[in-house]
Amino acid sequence: MRNFYLADSLRSACTWALRDNLAAVVVFVIPDSYISNLPNHIELEWVDFIYNLRSKPIRSASNYKQKIAAYKELVKDVDKNNLISGPILANPDFSSKENMRIINYGNYIPYQFSFKDTTIGDLNDMIGTIIFFSR
Repeated sequence: MRNFYLADSLRSACTWALRDNLAAVVVFVIPDSYISNLPNHIELEWVDFIYNLRSKPIRSASNYKQKIAAYKELVKDVDKNNLISGPILANPDFSSKENMRIINYGNYIPYQFSFKDTTIGDLNDMIGTIIFFSR
């Protein structure tokens, strides 16, 4: 999948940028109407999707061919969407769904938006500002 990820809050974006030792956060001003009018937008059951995406079938499994075919179909099915969204996971442990944790700030659950690369031209027109971090 060739997608471009954005967070829906400045706090989340800064947290991830600083955690990953990145030098800047780009702030986009995206009208709600752009997202609501974008064809093929799905909001996923994020924990289930990420768990299934990160849990690639093991080669030694007796039903490996069937599982890898189902895995590839999942990726293909989701990848045809222009926008995928769901809550951000905090340092997920993919060994089981129970170990995966959704980030929250009190009652607020930040979302991430995974835009298809075909929307990058639109998004470039929506850049509001860039916040640089000094090291």
